[in-house]
Amino acid sequence: MVPLTRSDTVGIVLAPGVGVGFARGDDRWSVATADPVALIAEAATADAPRWVWWGRETSDLLADLPIDRCWDVATVHRFLHGTWKA
Repeated sequence: MVPLTRSDTVGIVLAPGVGVGFARGDDRWSVATADPVALIAEAATADAPRWVWWGRETSDLLADLPIDRCWDVATVHRFLHGTWKA
């Protein structure tokens, strides 16, 4: 996997049984793995980046992990627009 630092903001998409898609700035890459949650768990250290995901599907998969910093785009949309429809 590409080295990540605490100052990075990294978009992630998990596909159980397939892998993880990552985006950081202009960089995009994927990692094939049957257990994408385990891959994120390995990266969720004290120096982990700020994870960004687009919806509840990802946060539900990562619910048991100690995620230090994240942005949930759907939740931000709800705050900005005052509605539960994202």
